[in-house]
Parts: sequence; structure tokens; C-alpha cells
Amino acid sequence: MNYCDYYNIPFTTTINLVLAYTEKRKIEKKIAKIMITNLGVHGRYKNEVILYALSKLAGENNG
Repeated sequence: MNYCDYYNIPFTTTINLVLAYTEKRKIEKKIAKIMITNLGVHGRYKNEVILYALSKLAGENNG
């Protein structure tokens, strides 16, 4: 969050960054799914947030 304050950009979450980079095709969908799943195990995200992110990832049109 300090980084966002320093550069005067809106605060975001790691999950939102993963989804955004996947949408921009900088991260493959398969890798993004692994990252989000790992955030569910090692991060402080509720199961509902992880499930929402995975469903959003599955619904994106990357093809």
C-alpha cells in the first residue's frame, strides 16, 4: 500500500493484478489459476474471494 501512496496510484490487490495481467495476456491463464489458488492457501483471502477470482478467470475471453 505504501507503494501505491508513493506513486499516487489507486490501491489494488494481488488477485486484481493477476486478473489484469491475465486479461492483458502477460500471464497465461494456467499460471494465473495456480497463482490465485496459491493465494488462497498462503494469503489472507476468504474462500469466497478465491472462488470469485477463479470464476472470473474462467469466464474471461482469452482466445
